[in-house]
Amino acid sequence: MKINNNIEKVNHLKKLYYYFNNQREYLLQIQNKDGQFSKRYSCEPIVFDSENKINNKWWISRFNARTILDSEIVLDFDTDEKRKTKQDLFKYIYKYVIPYLKWYKNRFHTDSISLWDTTSNGYHIHIFNTMLIGNKMSKKRKVRINMINKFNCDTQKISENVTIALEYSKHWKTGKEKYKVMDI
Repeated sequence: MKINNNIEKVNHLKKLYYYFNNQREYLLQIQNKDGQFSKRYSCEPIVFDSENKINNKWWISRFNARTILDSEIVLDFDTDEKRKTKQDLFKYIYKYVIPYLKWYKNRFHTDSISLWDTTSNGYHIHIFNTMLIGNKMSKKRKVRINMINKFNCDTQKISENVTIALEYSKHWKTGKEKYKVMDI
């Protein structure tokens, strides 16, 4: 279901901050179609006001990218030579990736796994495991790169410094909203 609503977006940002990232900062960014990126902003003063109420300013709708969380593994699937269409890519994810991730979720007590349509060339799978928080960067990168390499995804996503398309936000390339396809 596509949701184009600041309240839903802010609720999601709060969930990321409180539940999945144990109140650790992450950064938000505005990315433009011309390739120009704004500076990055801390999520804390943007999402929450001084009384910790939802901050529903008009400019929240402009943020469309965020950094990867300490507790997160992002699998970035794009169309390629083997999977030329998004439909082919979805079939591959459904047949090969999701069954493995269901096993992984139970085996490693993962908090949440969800599949999102970026509305660009592919899909993101967000894997949240709060057990990653507090580990050394080298350990987190090793966990991420093993999962990323297993499915031949974008290796740039091993770092928390990389931005990804923000959920419930318009993608900077297409102007269409990134939406959740399913929970895994």
